Amino acid sequence: KMLSGRLSKSFRRCLLQRVFSSGRPPCGEDDPSERMRDIVENFSKQPFHDQDGLARIRMFVSNAVSAFQDPTKAECVSACGDLSGTRALREIRERMRADEEGRTILDERPRFRGEAINFNYLGALPDNTFGKHYWNFMARYDFVPEERPLVKYIADMELAYILQRYK
Repeated sequence: KMLSGRLSKSFRRCLLQRVFSSGRPPCGEDDPSERMRDIVENFSKQPFHDQDGLARIRMFVSNAVSAFQDPTKAECVSACGDLSGTRALREIRERMRADEEGRTILDERPRFRGEAINFNYLGALPDNTFGKHYWNFMARYDFVPEERPLVKYIADMELAYILQRYK
């Protein structure tokens, strides 16, 4: 099980409220329809969803070559994941649907946004915690959650959400 067997729901909710400075949900918005707005807007602009397998393979190879030549090209690395990860995403979705907490995540679709995260609190956590590891990673590489490239090549919105969350 994901986390439900280790921490009570009330404890997790309390912990999340402490981590997120504003006390708002992890997505940073109170309105659930706003949680996916950036993905939905990006999704509706993409002409790639109806392409045949050969066109997708060509796009994958092109992006893979570019990513191999310059791994700092986040868009190319991201496109490789988008174009090659559908089978794995379906398996992740099935596992999430089989778990109570996974179903809740898929229903609520929480998102981590920089403006809602109290990075000072995360940085002050003990070294062996997830929050401290997240803070260390974000600080070490100078990342912010909004810099993750949006999913482009996944035609199923639920799978697109899972991949965006994974990024």
